[in-house]
Amino acid sequence: NLRLFRDRDFRLSCIAYFMLGAGLFGSVYMVPLYLAQVHDYTALDIGLVLMWVGFPQLPFFPLIPRLLKYIDGKYLVAFGFAVVGFSMFMNTHMTIEYAGSYLIPALLVRAVGQPFIMVPLSVVSTQNLRPEDVPSASTLFNVMRNLGGAVGISILATQLSTRADLHLVELKERLTEGSLAVNEYLGLLQEQLGSQPAALAQLMRETSRQAMVMSYNEAFMLLGSMLLVAALSSMLIRTPDAPPQGAAAGAH
Repeated sequence: NLRLFRDRDFRLSCIAYFMLGAGLFGSVYMVPLYLAQVHDYTALDIGLVLMWVGFPQLPFFPLIPRLLKYIDGKYLVAFGFAVVGFSMFMNTHMTIEYAGSYLIPALLVRAVGQPFIMVPLSVVSTQNLRPEDVPSASTLFNVMRNLGGAVGISILATQLSTRADLHLVELKERLTEGSLAVNEYLGLLQEQLGSQPAALAQLMRETSRQAMVMSYNEAFMLLGSMLLVAALSSMLIRTPDAPPQGAAAGAH
């Protein structure tokens, strides 16, 4: 039922679901790719890092329905988006030494924020709809979330590729042969590796890795900004005049 898009609150909910898909799928896409590309992590190593965003969520899910009795769901959703967005901004200052253990604090913050989005958003997005429109709306919300994930991953993949190439060119321009620091580092690499060609190849590999890290910093910045837009859109959803059923029950 595409006529639902005439409703302002429905459109805002769709924006929130779109950004939810972009944020969640995008982060699930980027973190393993970063660990594999920059640090040569195996699938097992990546899984051991990502588990920190899974298990910590479990204690929060039973808490959310209780909070919905006393707090408007849109505030919980906005809080969740803001927390997950902040976790993305935590990864915008990475360096080439930023390996799996350094990602864990951001993953823990993300694990705290995600439960505040999932259940409350499903409540907030349908509370202003007629009961007969809820099935169609739920279908469209799923479509928007999946579409957001697909579009988000496409944008992130494109940015990672193009920005890494751009940063690599910029870094190569700085690696002039007359630079004292470059010559000293090349001399150190040559002593370690035994030949100048091997030292130059190692320098280029490290430069390429640094360019990739810079592109990931920018991608996480983009992802965090998108999630803040989702927090804003969820705050603009109107609360129905009648109190939610859970709130009414709690009042009695």
